[in-house]
Amino acid sequence: MGNSEVENILQDIEKSGLPCEIEATTLLQSYGWTVLNQSAYLDEDTGKLRHVDLVACKYVKNYAIINLVIECSKSEKPWVFYGDLNHDDSIVVYPSYFPMQALSIAEQTHQANKEIFRGIIPYQPFKNGQSVDILDAAMKAIKVLEYRATKKEKWEQDLERNLPHIFYPLIIVDGHFYSLSLIAGEILAKMEEYMTYQFEYKTRYHLIDVINRQYIGRFCDILESEIKQIEILCDKYRQKG
Repeated sequence: MGNSEVENILQDIEKSGLPCEIEATTLLQSYGWTVLNQSAYLDEDTGKLRHVDLVACKYVKNYAIINLVIECSKSEKPWVFYGDLNHDDSIVVYPSYFPMQALSIAEQTHQANKEIFRGIIPYQPFKNGQSVDILDAAMKAIKVLEYRATKKEKWEQDLERNLPHIFYPLIIVDGHFYSLSLIAGEILAKMEEYMTYQFEYKTRYHLIDVINRQYIGRFCDILESEIKQIEILCDKYRQKG
């Protein structure tokens, strides 16, 4: 009976986003990130305390702290995004961060890569009018980001520090997602592993990284490369001092 119960528990867990959360935690920690699971935040729209799956932090030397706000989503239904590669960055705030003093690092961030597909219109087929997981996950990630960004600003003021914080919202999908493109009058669908989703909240635009579960390690590599580029830029900035 005990074994049967364990098997049932494990089978039920596989239906949830927990395995994805555990895998993401393990991989991020192996890359030197400090990870907080089920971090609490106050939902300003409802006034209720809620939890986000993961918050991960990493220092860029003594220059800045990168913060990942991560929501893991298990979806049996595919996610679909329409957009293109010819995006206009002038209307997008990226990354979501607090003042980098006189230093602009926008072009050093992974979100400045114009070769990455950017989704603008989300769609989730086969839902029969039910709530859309894409929007739920995006809204939660951005609410947590803004809550933690506000708290970080206060903590830095209280500590009389001015260490910049860079915030990236991230959705990890345990399932499939596709990009839609219109080519020669025909809509084509392509399965993606990594893309960004342009999401508007309170008249402010955010870019949300969207990756599948198998891409977590490669996404960590992308961030490691970005950190090195930021370090080089910050070193040059300080030398000019």
